[in-house]
Amino acid sequence: MRLVVTPSASPLRGVVPGPIDARAATYAIAIAALCERRESELTGRGLPQLAIVGALRSLGVSIDERRDARGRVIGLAVRGRHLETWQAPEAQLDAADDASAMAALASLAVGLPFSTTLSGDPATMRNVMAPIAKVLRHRNARIEGKLVAPEHPDPRRRVGVVEPPFELGPSDVPLSPLAFDVAEAESWPGARPLVKAAALLSGIRAEGTTQLYERELGDDTVPGLLAAAGVPLRSLGPLTELDGPAEPVGLRGELPVDANAAVALLAVSLQPGGETVGVRRAPSRRTSSGWLEALTDAGATLAVEAKQDALGQAAADVTLRGPLERGLDLGGERAHRVGVSTAVLLPLAARAPEGAHSRLTDLEDLEEGHARLLDAFGIGTRPLNGGIAVEGVGSRRVHAVSLDVERRPDLALGAVVLALGADGPSVLANPDLLLARYPRLLATLRALGATIDVVA
Repeated sequence: MRLVVTPSASPLRGVVPGPIDARAATYAIAIAALCERRESELTGRGLPQLAIVGALRSLGVSIDERRDARGRVIGLAVRGRHLETWQAPEAQLDAADDASAMAALASLAVGLPFSTTLSGDPATMRNVMAPIAKVLRHRNARIEGKLVAPEHPDPRRRVGVVEPPFELGPSDVPLSPLAFDVAEAESWPGARPLVKAAALLSGIRAEGTTQLYERELGDDTVPGLLAAAGVPLRSLGPLTELDGPAEPVGLRGELPVDANAAVALLAVSLQPGGETVGVRRAPSRRTSSGWLEALTDAGATLAVEAKQDALGQAAADVTLRGPLERGLDLGGERAHRVGVSTAVLLPLAARAPEGAHSRLTDLEDLEEGHARLLDAFGIGTRPLNGGIAVEGVGSRRVHAVSLDVERRPDLALGAVVLALGADGPSVLANPDLLLARYPRLLATLRALGATIDVVA
């Protein structure tokens, strides 16, 4: 599959809904499944296929789709049950390639009165399951996989590779209290949100207090969802506490918007031909505020209207109109609150005025592939200590490309927006995971005036 992105002759403008955050939706469904004898209503158009739905159904949890008059899924109704009443599945729990589903399913399954087997994409499981297993084992949870030394050691990893599938529970003793420093399981940068989610979700049915210590401002998606479900949490600076067992009372409301998609859509306004673009209910919580601050400091014309929290996640209607007056400055403490992938910041950084530079430093997921993406479009970069400087192109059109986005949704998002400002049609290969994560993304971009075709 390929996407052909053709720069549009008509202006790119409009106000559109933001795509659903699949990660937040996965955790919301997991919490709803624990709301004993209560039905949660989770709404949102463009809901992607989520691995956790099939896995929970196989465990006896009732999850029904809500559809509109045209048959499109517009929400889910989840009927919660106590873990003791869940049923043994006939097959393995399949988390596919969804890291958040792996964290959520492992956290729930270790508390079941029977054993289960968790499977999924081997490459993804090798990356994420070691830190998840580590924090769950601190609760006396049984989670068994084969630990082997990596074939090509990565200096960022402090543990070996855990091979799937994984045998989970039951344990001879109840899940115990937990006091855990999230940094102990930090085998790679993306591990911290998964570890925090696993600790808190397993803490709902554990005996005693869960204490999590974070040396840096941590992801607040799961704490917000738990608070919305009526689970009391205490936050004392770097310490988060939850007393278990807790009784969540259900979730009702719109699922949160994906921050990466929201930033990418707003970046359309800075491309040649772009005007004012708005995204409804874009995330504005404290861990997703760094990009808004950077745009404000760069002189962007922004309008931010706070909205009612979406299931415990602060949100706002945001509109952006270019051009930028200065380059973006994303580094230091702000980089820890950026809340989005570096790849979706690239189209913003590149639209600094010609001769100006954007500085992207201290971003956890910054990699050589980001500089290669910009280079492919003819955008200059230079290395900085801990990051890169991106040369601004102003309103100039960049080079059209033929590019493999490597089945990476974040890279594909950045490439699509850059291609909208190119000097001709661009061809992006292997965007299938992008389209699976955001089923309505192409329709949303077309509503803004973009011309994008899917070629088999």
